[in-house]
Amino acid sequence: ETVKDIIEQLVASYVRRPRPRSLQVFESICVCNGVPVPFIQNHLTVCLLQRNASALPRLQGRSGSLRIASGENLGSIEVHLQDFLELEGQGFDGDQDGRGNETEQSAVGIYRLLLKSLELFAAMATGRNAFVSAELQKSQWNLSREVLVSALRDPGMPSAFRMACLSLLEKLYIDQGDLRVRPAVNHTRVWAEALRKMEPFSPARKSICGFSPMFAKEKPDEARAGDPGDIFKRLTTDSSDVTERNSSEVRARADSAEQLRQHQQQQQQQQQ
Repeated sequence: ETVKDIIEQLVASYVRRPRPRSLQVFESICVCNGVPVPFIQNHLTVCLLQRNASALPRLQGRSGSLRIASGENLGSIEVHLQDFLELEGQGFDGDQDGRGNETEQSAVGIYRLLLKSLELFAAMATGRNAFVSAELQKSQWNLSREVLVSALRDPGMPSAFRMACLSLLEKLYIDQGDLRVRPAVNHTRVWAEALRKMEPFSPARKSICGFSPMFAKEKPDEARAGDPGDIFKRLTTDSSDVTERNSSEVRARADSAEQLRQHQQQQQQQQQ
């Protein structure tokens, strides 16, 4: 079985019996250790949001009159969000297991499905997923920026619902845009690596070492590796050796010029 087959089986199981726990499973596989998985996010969008949209509750209305409309799979009932504000004061946070009469077709069950749906949508849009964001911003889901912001500002909405809207607003709108990864600038020069990669007579070596490359001495790899102190000591030692060699070369050239001058004078005297 492929990952696609497993996702399709999970979605089919949810459609047969919509439960908040199934939506939690979908949410857990969209993001792994904080890293979004675009392949799973996109395939869930196709299987769940596009093919089985009726299995998810939807928001209807505007600020002050938001309500939940359930699809055909959920019994086609309407639930007013303001009704759960009083239940929150009694300790209900929308995250119970739904025992007793709290079935998925009841008002409490629909409310719990909505909360988990919003959390799932936020996980699916994590990582600036443009495909998921474009689907969730369609008018059928009623998840525009204005609707989410108005829900956050409305004190008559349950706090659990407002927190879910805040998370979705962050992933769907605030954390959107072009993501351009730029590597950090590293100003540290690793001399050992630089010397190891340089050719004996390359111009780059001359600019780094500060002397003519024709006098550069090749070092074995084990001698080049070391801490910066050893490398600096080696460079200064090489520089002193090269300075001495340059002085010897200058003296030799001067001697040659003097000998040539004396030889020319002798020839002139003989001609006279």
